[in-house]
Amino acid sequence: ARAEFHLSQGRVELAAKYMAQCPPSLVPFADTAIRLALPSLGIDDPKGYGGSKQAQEGLSASNMALITYLSDRMRIAKSQNDGVVCAMIGAWLTELHLHEREKGGSAGSTINESSVKLLNKSVLSSSMSN
Repeated sequence: ARAEFHLSQGRVELAAKYMAQCPPSLVPFADTAIRLALPSLGIDDPKGYGGSKQAQEGLSASNMALITYLSDRMRIAKSQNDGVVCAMIGAWLTELHLHEREKGGSAGSTINESSVKLLNKSVLSSSMSN
């Protein structure tokens, strides 16, 4: 409920954090990832953002909501020592970070060196544990 409220208000990154904390039975990973990704790909899916104009604008402006969601899901997988999931999400996050940096917009400026270091550390430690 919190995630949907924040999403409807256009606070997409905060909504993504709440979505990542929900159990997969309530917020399935694939459905949530697609829901957060479609608007930034230019695909209009009013069901995905609840018909909220603010949510649509926030999700279509950048991939930061998806990056936030995936980063939090990777932290959960890492705490469960799930190297396969960490590696898969890490690869996806790398692509998203590079895309945001390439766009160079305001969302790209929020990607800082510490988040890239965290990503590298998580991917490296998960690949070493396999």
